[in-house]
Amino acid sequence: MRFCKQFIISSIALAVILTGCKEDVDASLQEITPVLDSDYYTQVKSLIDSARTSLELMMFLISDTTDNFGQPGGLLSAISDAHSREVNVRVLLHSIDDITNDKAVQFFKSREIPVRIADKYAHTKLLIIDGKTVVLGSHNWTNSAFASNYEASIVIKDEATAFDYKDYFNEHYDEGMEP
Repeated sequence: MRFCKQFIISSIALAVILTGCKEDVDASLQEITPVLDSDYYTQVKSLIDSARTSLELMMFLISDTTDNFGQPGGLLSAISDAHSREVNVRVLLHSIDDITNDKAVQFFKSREIPVRIADKYAHTKLLIIDGKTVVLGSHNWTNSAFASNYEASIVIKDEATAFDYKDYFNEHYDEGMEP
């Protein structure tokens, strides 16, 4: 079991480095933390609560907007609270064919949080906090992702990596459509 977790963590870290980072980032990589299964909610909520300047969220599926502890809605409430603290928040969601985020779009719009819909299939699950920390992995913001699925994500604390992913986010956010 321990070998399996280490293998998953190493595989995700390698994929992130190879696909999202520039060659010169290797030496500056500061910290990678695994976020497995249901631990995601608590760790990510804490990161959102700590945000001081910016949050960028790119998410494939958000299926619940309730405020229950441990549920996706709690993360949305944390984002709304950050927006109320004058943290610059921007959201890019997938919404094509049978996968829609209508409730989440309404949640963000009702709180005047900038939200856009991706112009094509957007399977990314990405959160950037203060331009310094990246959360990336398999977790959608759904009950099943937080409670019953096998999910593996990572938190990367590295400004160079965050810069690369913020460029990625900005490119797709700029191409996104108003809901």
